[in-house]
Amino acid sequence: KVIEVAGTGCAVCHAGSLWHAGAHTSAGVRYILVLFLHHAQYVDHSTRLQTRAISLLQQGQTERAAVLLEAAITLNPSDSENRVQLATVRRRQGDRVGAAAAGCEAVALGVAANDLNFDALYNVCCDESEIGNHLKAADAVAEAIRIGELSCEAAVASDKRAAALLRH
Repeated sequence: KVIEVAGTGCAVCHAGSLWHAGAHTSAGVRYILVLFLHHAQYVDHSTRLQTRAISLLQQGQTERAAVLLEAAITLNPSDSENRVQLATVRRRQGDRVGAAAAGCEAVALGVAANDLNFDALYNVCCDESEIGNHLKAADAVAEAIRIGELSCEAAVASDKRAAALLRH
C-alpha cells in the first residue's frame, strides 16, 4: 500500500521475505517500510518530477501531472520548463486562464535568463487570445516573431561562418 505524506513524499509498506540481513526470522511477519522523501535542496529532483509528469500527461492523468509539476516548481522555481509543461497540463484540463498564467511565468523566467522560448510565446498567444486578452496575445506573437527572426539570423550567420571555414 502507498501512503502519501502531504508535501513530504510517500511510503510503501509490504510484507517481505522472512529473511533479514541473512538471518531467518523465527516468527511473525516481517514488514518492509520504504520511504521516498522530497528534499528541497535536491534540485535534480525537479527534473525527475517533470519527467514523470510528462509521462502521466501522455497517459491522460492531468491532475496527477499538475501536482508533480507544482512540486517541481517549488523545488526549482527558476526552471521555466516546469511552467511550460504546467501550461500544457492546464490547457489539456480546459483551464486556459491557468495555462496563460503558467505560460507567462515561463516566458518571464526565460526573459530573465536570456533563454527565450518561441513555443512558450506562441502558446501564451493562443491562450491569451482564447480568454479574450488580445493585447497580451498580440504582444506574445510579436515577441515570438522577433525571436524567430533572431534565430534565423543566427542560423544564417552560423552557416556563413561554416562556409568561410570550409573555403580556407
